[in-house]
Amino acid sequence: MATPETRIIVNLPSYREVMEEVKAEVLKLVGEKVLEFQEEQFYTWFGKPWQRERDARGIVLCPQCSSSPGFERRGKRERLFSTHYGKVESALLQVTCKRCGCTFSPFVGFFSEKGKQYSRDLVESLVLSALTVSYHETSRRAGREAGIKAAAITVWRQLKEAYHRYERREKKANSNSGGILFADSTGVKTGKTKRGSSLNLALKVTGREFRGKRAVLKKELVTLSVGKWREDELKSVNADLSVTDGDPELKGVLRHTHPSLPSQRCLFHAPRDLYWTLYRDGVEGEERAYWGGRLLSEIWKPSANGIVGVDRLIADLDSKGRSSTATYLRNARNELLTVTRLKEQGMAPELVMVATGPVETGFREINRRTEIGARWTDEGAERVARLLEEVRLDGTRLEF
Repeated sequence: MATPETRIIVNLPSYREVMEEVKAEVLKLVGEKVLEFQEEQFYTWFGKPWQRERDARGIVLCPQCSSSPGFERRGKRERLFSTHYGKVESALLQVTCKRCGCTFSPFVGFFSEKGKQYSRDLVESLVLSALTVSYHETSRRAGREAGIKAAAITVWRQLKEAYHRYERREKKANSNSGGILFADSTGVKTGKTKRGSSLNLALKVTGREFRGKRAVLKKELVTLSVGKWREDELKSVNADLSVTDGDPELKGVLRHTHPSLPSQRCLFHAPRDLYWTLYRDGVEGEERAYWGGRLLSEIWKPSANGIVGVDRLIADLDSKGRSSTATYLRNARNELLTVTRLKEQGMAPELVMVATGPVETGFREINRRTEIGARWTDEGAERVARLLEEVRLDGTRLEF
């Protein structure tokens, strides 16, 4: 007679349960190691057991009296250390200054530079998240995904501190290999006025590079500011050509910083601005399309023929009483065919572009972050937009 088969059912823990247990053990081990390292340092400074003639004089600096007169050990203070993976329970060993009686921990660097209970990797994650979503959403994500409490105001402070460190360090010089300077402005909701302020952005395109089979532009951030243009940053860039929308303030800045730089009027903005001036002249419907079509037909002709055609268009607009539109074209005339003229003279840059597309792409990224239904300060909008573009374009690593 055959022996019946015996089966034993074993309940194995899930992968998630195992990893949670491993995580808890690792976090506990980290806390113990932090305390162990401090004890080893104290044995070096104070002896084992504590020796009266050894008091860390000249080694530790008191934060209150800014001197090192000698110290006494003073127990420990329990602390929690928040990381991506959970909270580390540890403690800070403390000392008391023999001169002023200040009690402090010389190991506060374990909890970042000012004793904050966040690790550097967590601060970096919070700041980089706040460059793409709001401070409140960053706070919610930290709680939802990592189980860490980080208030929106804390995220704001960390980003502000990262920006100040970025401002203090030596700026990376732009490349000196020529290229095209693209500059434009957009509105950002700052201050108390409905109109807000202008956000000014200038990029330099030096060529193309391939990422797999896809060709992308090589861009550098030249300047970004809210309010007025930063002439000092524009002045330091070396380019072969500038492409702008013809803004009078920007033209004045470029005339001051780069008086000999050829300027091309953006051929995306030109027809659009023509429509606005026609609207101011009271032109609508088919007549507006007629004048726009004539301009488009002229700006792609050889430079000599194009200029003659634009002059004829200006004369026809004047004769029809369209003075605003005629004045606009008269001011833009010399910049509409700059690239065409440079090509005919064999002086065009290797990479030729006639529209401010690279800057418009940057504006889309910035607007996605700044259009949150709330008012910014000029400084706050510039801080976030500047760091966003530095990280996105130049691959800048922020310091924490």
